[in-house]
Amino acid sequence: MYNKEAKKAYYLKNKEKIQAKKKAYRLANIDMYRAKDKERYLADIEINRSKAREYHHKNKELLSIKKKAYRESLKDEFYTMYYIPQHHYIGITNQPIIRLRNHSTVGRIITDWEVISTFKTKREALDAEKYMHSIGYYG
Repeated sequence: MYNKEAKKAYYLKNKEKIQAKKKAYRLANIDMYRAKDKERYLADIEINRSKAREYHHKNKELLSIKKKAYRESLKDEFYTMYYIPQHHYIGITNQPIIRLRNHSTVGRIITDWEVISTFKTKREALDAEKYMHSIGYYG
């Protein structure tokens, strides 16, 4: 068995040389390492997917309740009329965060938006939106 102090002294003395050898070996066998890493990654993906599917299947009702509660928590108690200048777009919602996220998923690039007004009832908001569309805003 090696003496720990002697091993440590040898390593400190030859540190650069040892690291250079390790690096050279790694570079020489990079394809092997990449293949092993990819194999491990793909195996982990399948395991995680199957665990997720199993969890969602077992907890379908609970997850549905949680999702509904989350969406309800994002609702405002009023309706917001917002304007997206890049698209000359006017819209109304009582869930601004979710609505703007939905705009992004359909290809609208949203870097800037403004709140035009807020309304207590949906009818007021719809009337105001209809007016804005009649004067030339998209929606």
